Amino acid sequence: MREALAIARIYVRSMLTYRTRTVLSFASTLIAIVPVYFVAVALRDFAAPAVRGLAPDYFGYVLVGAIGAYVVAEAAGALPAIVNSYITSGMLEQLLGTPARWPSVLAGLSFYGFVWVAIRALLVLAAGWILGESMHWHRAGEAALVFALVALLVLPIGLVGAASVIVTRSSLYLPQAALALATLFGSVYFPPSALPPSLIAVGEAMPLTTALSAARRVLLLDAPLVSVLPSLAPVLAWALGGLALGGGTFALALRHARRAGTLTQY
Repeated sequence: MREALAIARIYVRSMLTYRTRTVLSFASTLIAIVPVYFVAVALRDFAAPAVRGLAPDYFGYVLVGAIGAYVVAEAAGALPAIVNSYITSGMLEQLLGTPARWPSVLAGLSFYGFVWVAIRALLVLAAGWILGESMHWHRAGEAALVFALVALLVLPIGLVGAASVIVTRSSLYLPQAALALATLFGSVYFPPSALPPSLIAVGEAMPLTTALSAARRVLLLDAPLVSVLPSLAPVLAWALGGLALGGGTFALALRHARRAGTLTQY
């Protein structure tokens, strides 16, 4: 843990030097909510039957889904991008040459990205609240735990993508595929009932659908976290199994690269 925090501190300091990019990211997050609001309002009556019991209205449904998309994109794409950049610069081999183990290195390098996702999530919720969406802010901490579970659920894809970068210098488009599947079938912007009849079962079976449903119930419908825990147990099982598989894949890729001496070869 100490090694991960030390790496995270150094990485955060380097990222905070890009002040203009940070300000533009804040601005783009807020501006992007405005068209979403108008589209959601236009579709409110049409979408009301589909989101009944899941959110007060379609705008709230989309707000929580957008946060889920942020988490999925970060969990699936950050590690492959960072590993690719650090291999090119030679930093990855230097970090792995320190006493820190690779899980601590990856955790430290991932810290900034997930903090930034949390900030963007708060901005989205605040913008939605200003635009009239009701939020149960006292449940924000409980909702954050559900989104943390979403991150753990998707992180194995990031680990496998990073392993692929180490071996083949390509993530094999795994992050993009994960985000596309989440958007289409994971109830990010519409519930599974809106899918073609032959695909409804696919959407309902997605662990992400279950997790986002729990987040909406907690944050928008004031359901206590304890009431959604039974539905989240299978999601946790998927996450733990995936982490074991993703971690093992990354360890094997790292072992191969060390034997081949290719950690610094682009």
